[in-house]
Amino acid sequence: VGLIPDCIGGCIEVTASMIRLADGICDAELYCEDFGFDSGLGGADCAEPGGGCMRDAGEVGVWDCLTDTCRPTSWLGDGGCDDWADMSCAETGWDGGDCPPD
Repeated sequence: VGLIPDCIGGCIEVTASMIRLADGICDAELYCEDFGFDSGLGGADCAEPGGGCMRDAGEVGVWDCLTDTCRPTSWLGDGGCDDWADMSCAETGWDGGDCPPD
């Protein structure tokens, strides 16, 4: 049984990590870019506003305030308020400071 580094400084069995991806439970050990933020192919177990996610092109993104779309991290603090894309909430830091707090 092979072990691989997890996201919190420990190790996890390869088989166990694949079973736990997108199983409906947010696993801290799998919540990092290496494991697609515990998203696997079936969805995102750790979806929370402002949390990390993986975009289609394999780049790291950030969940919008409704946790229904993984947005580019470059949108945060870029000088434009992306409230039209549900990025204006406390969890995203009001779009990285681009939007005024409600």
